[in-house]
Amino acid sequence: MLPPKELAWDDFRLIKAIADRRALPAAATALGLNHSTVFRRLGQIEEALGVKLFERHRSGYVATPAGDEMAQLAERVDSDISAFALRLAGQDIKPAGG
Repeated sequence: MLPPKELAWDDFRLIKAIADRRALPAAATALGLNHSTVFRRLGQIEEALGVKLFERHRSGYVATPAGDEMAQLAERVDSDISAFALRLAGQDIKPAGG
């Protein structure tokens, strides 16, 4: 199992995309990736964490409690980043020292 610091923001985005769309092809399209890349990366993330993030059903991918928590964290971080960008857009920020 990899330590959590080995997780990248793209890993969180991938998990959120799968949780939101419940299907790898739709998540892949949303992320601009190939379906096989999303499948492989999901396996790598689950292996690194040592936990299943999704249950695979005929109706689609359903987040486990761990997957749901990771997707919710990604949503909060994404919202915070968007809010920060909007705040910056409303300010005249000049580089320090120049």
